[in-house]
Amino acid sequence: MMLDKAKQILQKHWGYSEFRPDQELVISSILEKHDTLALLPTGGGKSICYQVPGLLQEGIVIVVSPLIALMNDQVEGLKKRKIPAISISSNMSFKEVIIALENTIYGKYKFLYVSPERIASELFQQKLVDMNVAFFAIDEAHCISQWGFDFRPSYLKLDVLREIKPGTPILSLTASAPPKVVDDINQFLHLKNTNFIQGNFERKNLSYYFIKTDNKANRIKSILSKNKNASSIIYGYTRKDAREFSNWLNTLELKSNYYHGGLTHQEREKARLNWMSNDSPIMCATNAFGMGIDKPDVKFVMHQNLPLSIEAYYQEAGRAGRNGDKAWAITLFNDSDIIDLRKRLQLSFPDIDVIKRIYKALTNFYLLAPGTGKGRAFPFEIGAFCKRYNLKPIAVYSSIKFLEKEGYLSLSDAARTPSKIHITASQQALYGLGVREKVLGKTIEILLRSYSGLFDDYGTVNESLLAQRIQVDRSLVVSHFRQLSKMGMIVYNEQSETPWIFFVEEILTENNVRISPENYHQLKKLAEDRLEAFIELLTTNTQCRNQVLMNYFGIKTPKECGICDVCLAKRKARFKDKKYEKITSKIQILAEQQMDYDEIVDTFPANIRNDALSVLGFLRDEGVV
Repeated sequence: MMLDKAKQILQKHWGYSEFRPDQELVISSILEKHDTLALLPTGGGKSICYQVPGLLQEGIVIVVSPLIALMNDQVEGLKKRKIPAISISSNMSFKEVIIALENTIYGKYKFLYVSPERIASELFQQKLVDMNVAFFAIDEAHCISQWGFDFRPSYLKLDVLREIKPGTPILSLTASAPPKVVDDINQFLHLKNTNFIQGNFERKNLSYYFIKTDNKANRIKSILSKNKNASSIIYGYTRKDAREFSNWLNTLELKSNYYHGGLTHQEREKARLNWMSNDSPIMCATNAFGMGIDKPDVKFVMHQNLPLSIEAYYQEAGRAGRNGDKAWAITLFNDSDIIDLRKRLQLSFPDIDVIKRIYKALTNFYLLAPGTGKGRAFPFEIGAFCKRYNLKPIAVYSSIKFLEKEGYLSLSDAARTPSKIHITASQQALYGLGVREKVLGKTIEILLRSYSGLFDDYGTVNESLLAQRIQVDRSLVVSHFRQLSKMGMIVYNEQSETPWIFFVEEILTENNVRISPENYHQLKKLAEDRLEAFIELLTTNTQCRNQVLMNYFGIKTPKECGICDVCLAKRKARFKDKKYEKITSKIQILAEQQMDYDEIVDTFPANIRNDALSVLGFLRDEGVV
């Protein structure tokens, strides 16, 4: 009965009539108020698993996520469906957080998205006591484990949710977790009588190819030239790689665009929309491209750079073929790439003294004295920081990630935070100012007409839209809002696209910063083990790639996939070279005439039709026909 109501909600708000099988199991478990641990592969529709049952139950759903950009995207998506939602992240002011939490207590919102750092704050925990919570949804739950590839100490403090709301169910979600990580999730979140639901991680339509070559560009050109207009993602290591490779493909009349974290929100959005609509079917990108991307018809995901773990590779490769059609995950590498991988890993573990010096530089950068700073957040421009202290970005970024692991601070993702306004003046005072200042008054009038609720809460505003309605330049609207903010009439938080540093603990002197050598070396050993597991996947020429992947995630797959490069090489070896070449040549000629499968096989003599059938299947799996 409840599941039928869930399907009605799915149809009403998302336009789908049925859940995927794994989604249905998770939703049924949550509706029955069980603790639930769900391992759903990338693109498995995790958000539906808590959004739909949340709408069926009394109280709010608190969603914990480490990614500001993902929280913002999901909140905006829910608002478009007329579902009240809000996010609280480390880049919000104290007053903004207070208003959001109190409005949540009073039932203004159905979904509250919150970063794990906020959960650890005394303010949040005090307000949580008064909230009517239907259940907690812990996204990216693998972050709780030191064995995981993205460990975050702030996740270890999520056990406070069980202390404050002992009877409230917890739904833990992740896209990738080896067995040891699964054990840690259960242990640290104190899950009870857990329903463990593991989705189908085996992608039977996805062919994994690892090609050793010293000329990656020509191999990619060859593949794309034979598959013009095929939706593709090409991952490179640097922003420069993405831009230059895209420009080169365009000179070959292979329509391409590029995407990286250094572009403005408008530039990234334009590139994304052109790719989604297939106006530019090829996207050259850094690993900044991927979060929230759910394009079903991606035919190729290619790696020119190599990730540092199987988890990272699997997430990126898994963006191909989500519609069930044949797709390829192609990784191009050479011996020097493997050497570079190991160098990158070493650079990601700076000496402990370097980590301490960078911590001191950060506190100086923000003028924070020892004993202060706890709970404060600041926008972080890594370029300006490195220039001031003559530091290399990789040393800074790696040191910050390690300080995160020790629980001193956290670094948010680079997310676009839209402008927000909260009106603190009375309506009478605001009206009086508008009468005295005619030009400013027009901006105030259009603001009040365009947005409601700004006297009670912070509201998202669009300066460009307001400027269009007043028929003035956007810069004038921004200037007016800044002026009103200085006058104390409004609080104006301008849009930002930078990461934020959040200081979890009080500032310490450099000498008092404790970096545990034991933790340091353990984390380094775990990272080295993950890297070696990926290199094994990369270099094997005897074991089915899919089997290597599934075994890593603790999933037993007795059968070979039959379509990865290793399996295809084994199949090809079974053909005698001359017979294979003769059959292949004839099939390719016949295929140009657009004959169907059976017609091609029937053109061969009866005694070799079985061979022709095998070769044809091989050529199909290899993408030749």
